Amino acid sequence: CACLAPHARLEARHGEMRRGVEPKVWGVFPHRIMVDGHPLLKGLPTEGPVPHSRYNDISAEQLDRAGFDVLLASEQAGVHLAVEAMDEVRRAVPGARLLVYGKYDPSCRAVLDRLVKEKGLEENVLMGGYLPHEELVPVLEKAHLGVVPYQSDPFMDLALSTKTFECVAMGLPVVASRLPSMQTLFSEEALQYFNSGDSRELAEKIIGLCADPERRRALARKAREEYGSFSWDTMAKRYRDL
Repeated sequence: CACLAPHARLEARHGEMRRGVEPKVWGVFPHRIMVDGHPLLKGLPTEGPVPHSRYNDISAEQLDRAGFDVLLASEQAGVHLAVEAMDEVRRAVPGARLLVYGKYDPSCRAVLDRLVKEKGLEENVLMGGYLPHEELVPVLEKAHLGVVPYQSDPFMDLALSTKTFECVAMGLPVVASRLPSMQTLFSEEALQYFNSGDSRELAEKIIGLCADPERRRALARKAREEYGSFSWDTMAKRYRDL
């Protein structure tokens, strides 16, 4: 939510204050209808592009507290791509499971839960909640792959995902969107890249790695090697030596 008038009403009537976002959110992002049959959405396609140009934001959680329905939601983080990919992965890799942990806006969680149900993936996708680091480590130790499916946009093309670094530090091979920011740090020999937004290619890469343990080990080794040049210890020393 980003229009000034709704922001003013939410603060005056419901005590929900907007927050600033930096850098500015701008561009055209894919959105999905969250509430079937709502009169305001009559005649609109289930999915479609929506333009954004804003410096402020009201979260879906705030709207939910104020009693409003979220009618459209974006899937910028790309987790839905991993869920969609699992529809193909499970056919090629029996018993494969996708574990998703973190904090969600209600609208994002609703999109993912809906997709899991639509695809019949209840046995293959576990939507967990937030885990502190000490509880997350054992989960990563049992995993075979890390998946970082962020979608390309003006922000993510410059941002870096700490999830990738955490997986690499844990010795996990990583399948990641081919974003400019990540490619400045990790080579094609270190991460298994796929084209941003392409769930079919993501599925192909996951299936290929599941069938090739040596490739998984080679990716993990090379990623750990390249990570050494910008790890916490390395960067801390550089800052101290300035």
